[in-house]
Amino acid sequence: MKKSQELRKKAESLYRNIKDLYSKSELTDEDNKKFDQWNTEYDSLMEQASKFEAFEMKEIEEAEQVREVEKTLKKGDPTPEKRKELEGLALKEYLLTGTVSGELRQFMAPAKKEDDDKGYIKKAFEDAGLTYRAAQQSTTDGSGGYTIPQGFQAEIEKAMKAYGGIMETARIWRTDSGNVVDWPKANDTSNRAYLLSEAGNAETSAVKITDANQQFEAYKLTTGLLRLSSELIQDSAFNIEQVVTEFLAERMGRGVNYYGTLGSGSSQPKGVVVAAAHGNNTADDQAIAPSDFLNLQHEVDPAYRVNGRYMFHDSVLKEIKRQSLIATAGFPFWLPDFAGTSPGTILGNPYTVNQDMAVFTQGSASANDAAKIALFGDFSKFILRLVGNMRLVRLNERFGDTDEIGIVGFWRIDSDLLEAGMHPVKYMRVSAT
Repeated sequence: MKKSQELRKKAESLYRNIKDLYSKSELTDEDNKKFDQWNTEYDSLMEQASKFEAFEMKEIEEAEQVREVEKTLKKGDPTPEKRKELEGLALKEYLLTGTVSGELRQFMAPAKKEDDDKGYIKKAFEDAGLTYRAAQQSTTDGSGGYTIPQGFQAEIEKAMKAYGGIMETARIWRTDSGNVVDWPKANDTSNRAYLLSEAGNAETSAVKITDANQQFEAYKLTTGLLRLSSELIQDSAFNIEQVVTEFLAERMGRGVNYYGTLGSGSSQPKGVVVAAAHGNNTADDQAIAPSDFLNLQHEVDPAYRVNGRYMFHDSVLKEIKRQSLIATAGFPFWLPDFAGTSPGTILGNPYTVNQDMAVFTQGSASANDAAKIALFGDFSKFILRLVGNMRLVRLNERFGDTDEIGIVGFWRIDSDLLEAGMHPVKYMRVSAT
């Protein structure tokens, strides 16, 4: 049995214990404490199962990629395993020395110098309470300015998908350059076919399609300074690719998710919460009910419900589970996934947990009032623009006195909801009455 299946089986057993707990006619404080404990254990098991499942799928994908690449290899070309090893050596050499030797340079792409890098690096120093010395970074082509290897970039993006859910649900749109782009949109939903008279002089009328443009820009995100000791890079006991991946993916992933969720749209990306239209209010400002989610679902046009999914904070999912377990109806509105073949569902639709969304506090009217606690709709209409690949800039001498190396990551992004008047994603707000 695969590890993911084993973990899901344990979660299923725990779920049955929780279900039995809520079959009691009355619940004590001790019972509620048990629910909190078991729910935490259940979430942990399902999270581990998902990670193992992703790893198992990755192994299958990588094996398939290796087979495909091997078909196209020419004599003398490195195998996929060897290429990955050489990319790691190139990255390690760049991080340690700031340059890449000729034989390894083919595995590192030249970095594009951007004029505003200096300002971002200076701000990162000031935020850290450090003195900035402008001459101590290398960003120019051919003199130490390299971007990360393609394989390493793919690993970072895979890791970034674990943070928050925006990269998992949005439609990713990649562009090579960061110039402003107009995205055309049209709304023809008010027009329909009509009967034509049989008279010989019958004519059809021309109706113009309502169209417009939506602009996408490119705002630069930075990971801030990442300080690495030379021992960490040199020591063979550490996988430097894994270390850098974890830190950069966490910082950049959380930044992308935050702005993709809550960005104001004014001199920054527009987050999906800000871009979404109002759907409904909860019936109560101290509790949530299945009917609230049903009402939100039917506020969205059926055309967008086909691919509809929910998005909310983990605290909302906890209350959904509680309500589902104590429901007297024959069909609980939350259904977990133990088989690993499909995601858990709410009213038949999948959901995504996003920790940048509003927290729901059961029984607290003041903490919840007017909070946008849930989204529902077709998230493929939410566009996340990624310009090129994330770049690394190495600071050559700034931390020389402590034998450390400074690394800064940059990525230009934008996001917005394609909105032609039909509101593909709507939010549920806690009642303020």
